Amino acid sequence: MNPLDLTGPEFLGFYLPYGLCILALAWLVRALLYRSMGAPPDARWTAGTYPLEGDAYAIAFLRGGAPEAVRTVLGRLVGAELLSVKDNQVRALGGPQSQAAQLEPIESTAWSALKPEVSYRAVEAEERVYSATATHLREIEEELARQGLLPAHGWKSVFQALLGLTGLAVVGLGLAKLLVAFSRGKSNVGFLILLLIGFGFAVVRLLPVPRQTRAGQRYLDWLQESHRGLFQMFTSGHRGGAGEMALAAGIYGLAAVPDLIPLGAAFQPVRPAQGSSGSSSCSSGSSCSSGSSCSSGSSCGGGCGGGGCGGCGG
Repeated sequence: MNPLDLTGPEFLGFYLPYGLCILALAWLVRALLYRSMGAPPDARWTAGTYPLEGDAYAIAFLRGGAPEAVRTVLGRLVGAELLSVKDNQVRALGGPQSQAAQLEPIESTAWSALKPEVSYRAVEAEERVYSATATHLREIEEELARQGLLPAHGWKSVFQALLGLTGLAVVGLGLAKLLVAFSRGKSNVGFLILLLIGFGFAVVRLLPVPRQTRAGQRYLDWLQESHRGLFQMFTSGHRGGAGEMALAAGIYGLAAVPDLIPLGAAFQPVRPAQGSSGSSSCSSGSSCSSGSSCSSGSSCGGGCGGGGCGGCGG
């Protein structure tokens, strides 16, 4: 029997357990797919392998995607005194050529994207650097996928298909019944609308496309646990080198390095201060978790309800 031909109460009695069963099955399939994504046996980045300073941008990308990688690059330039941050403005400095010559390709490209002695809003500087370093960022993403830390494009398509098919099977059926009810002049569809909202929210929350693989999450967790010494070094007042600053920012975020907190804060939106007019206050950057320990191969040390809600018409 076509479920769309069921009466309102009959359809609700069918739709609720149907939707729950589909969601449970889809969640199980997602879990199995997630477990199936493994890292190659010769993966470069695994728990127990300490990163080099040049890996800071790959780690930042693993943690928060391309935006975090770009901000970490900007943090490296601030640490090298090739950029300055003041009053939410980023200014490229005409730094010593010796320092500029020591930059990694992605850092050099980022620095060249900003005109010397010109001040930019932090978000504008971020956009310019993002555009300029797009090729480098794509290479980082591809390398992380090859190492099994990020889902490859094929895996992303599988998870997107699972999300779409589940949404179609659950939310799509409910919407179809809602349209049938309206076409038959029924208006007591409150419960059905509530179920649609609930199921739609559940589909999105239970079946997201994963940002990292299990191996990627394990490696990031290990980095944040093993590099507490690096974090504590900066929080105790030791400035460290620009490379160490970039590595700490890559693992924990800009807020992990006191010298980079103004840069992190510059990306936050300026909000009007409560209780006052014509003035505004800038929210600070996010907090970070613990820090890191020293190791070989690394630069660091360690580290409806209302009335009228009847059944659904049908």
